This record gives sequence, C-alpha cells and structure tokens, in this order.
Amino acid sequence: MLGTGTTSRFSSMLFAALLSTLLCPVVCRAQTSASVVQVVRQADPGLTWTPPTAITSETPLSGVQLNATARIPGVFTYTPSAGTQLPVGTANLSVAFQPASPNYYPATLSVPISVLSAPPPFQILAAAGEDAVLRLSPNSPEVSTGLLVSSVVPFNQQINLACTAKVARYRCTLSPTQVNLIAAPVPIVLTLSAEAASPPPPRKGPPLYPLSQTFLSPGVRQSALFLLGFEVIFLLAIRTQGMALRLTEVCRLAIFLLALCLSGCGVANFLPSPPTVTVTAQSQTEQRSLVIPVITAGP
Repeated sequence: MLGTGTTSRFSSMLFAALLSTLLCPVVCRAQTSASVVQVVRQADPGLTWTPPTAITSETPLSGVQLNATARIPGVFTYTPSAGTQLPVGTANLSVAFQPASPNYYPATLSVPISVLSAPPPFQILAAAGEDAVLRLSPNSPEVSTGLLVSSVVPFNQQINLACTAKVARYRCTLSPTQVNLIAAPVPIVLTLSAEAASPPPPRKGPPLYPLSQTFLSPGVRQSALFLLGFEVIFLLAIRTQGMALRLTEVCRLAIFLLALCLSGCGVANFLPSPPTVTVTAQSQTEQRSLVIPVITAGP
C-alpha cells in the first residue's frame, strides 16, 4: 500500500510524461527545421565553340567565326571583336559568356584560327601552252609569247599594261595595253622586235675619238682589271718579304686605278646582266610585274 508522498511523486512523474508526449512533435519539428541549411550550386551553362576554318588576312571577323553557343540565354563578348582583320599566322579567339540566369555561372573559352595570306587581286601569268620565255634566233627579227592577266575575284578597276626590254637593239610591245577584269582572264600578246638601224647624224669636221669611248670598251676594262689584280698581288708579295715599295710600283698602281675609274669605276660593268623583258600591270591600287627571260639561240 502506497503512502501519501509516494502517490504524489508518482502523479507528478505521470503528468510530466503525458505533457512531454503531447508537446514533443511541436518542439522536435521546430528544432529540426531550424538546423537544416540547403546549399544550391550554380549549374554549367554548356558553353561550346567549334574552331573556325582558315581565313585570309583581308577577311574581317564576323558571325561566321564568332559563333560560340550555350544551353541558356546570355551575353557573348568576343576578343578580338567582329570586324577585326588578323595578321597572317595563327591567332586565338576568346569569348566570355555571362548567363542571363543567376542559377548558372559565367564561362570563358578560346579557340585557334589560321590566317592565310590574301591572294593578289590580279596577276600576270603565262598563257596555256606557253612557258613565258622569249627565244631569239638570227633568222627571226621578231618573237612573241602569250600572257594572261587574271584575278581570283572580279576586279573592276582598269589595268594599264607596259613593258620594258633590257635587250640591246630590241624593243617590246603589248597588245592590248589596257584591260578590265570583270569575269574571265584577259589574254595579251608580248612581242619583242628588232629596232631599225638608224645611221648616225652627219657632222662636219674630222672624226673625234673621245677618251671615254676608248676606256669604256669591254676589252680595255677587262685588261685594266686583270692588270690591277696582278699589281695588287705583286705589291702584297713585296710587303710580305719586308721590302720597301719603289716609286715605280706606286705609280703603276695609280695608273691602273685611274684606268678603272675612267672605264666606269665599278666591277659591275664587267658582268653584263642577262637580257630580260619586264611586263608591268598597274591599277589604281595595285601593281604586279612579271620578268620574262630572253634566250638568244645560236646560228
């Protein structure tokens, strides 16, 4: 049989257990919701960019090359920007993407691009079946060859043609002398013909033989150069042996130097340049040239 104190304590414990059972769902739910923290990470925007094909140095950048894509809307910022002309070589294109939604993080990407040399707007070529060489023979005072003035794209400027012949007693002509490249290559004909020998104008008095004409002859120049080389070798040999230079050696060297100066003061005069014909095509903005060698056949 329980006493009065024991009954009172038992009643208090029973009331506390009943109260805790009734209030636990509310208190526990409040404590659980307050301790949970949810972290949301930004997603990948899916930025992709296929490397563009090669372009020429005269092609400005456009949407054909600057064409990066993403899975979501946003702002694309390219470096270099559209309209830029790149130098010849390999360049890098980069893009910075700023998503419109804050649920995605910004992204950057770079791709390479090859830049090639731009082809000339027009050029001079040998015609089909021609090798762009003029062959002269003693029996033919005139020789011709076919050329073409062509362009990769339509070129609407007028092109003036001219030629210069570095062939003794020959002159060159072109037909036509003006072309306009609108659709197809334009054929032209280059002709190298012998000039008519013109007699010297008559003069009064005895004939004159100027000193410059004598010293400008190829035989005199070659002899003077040979003797000068021999004299220099001889003087170097004397100095090597420790012998003093005599006045005669010094005077002889001075005479050879004077002969060379009178003959043109240059070794290039002894090496004649090969005969050539230069064809020049000139437009308002461009100029192209073609050098054609001239071969002289034997008899």
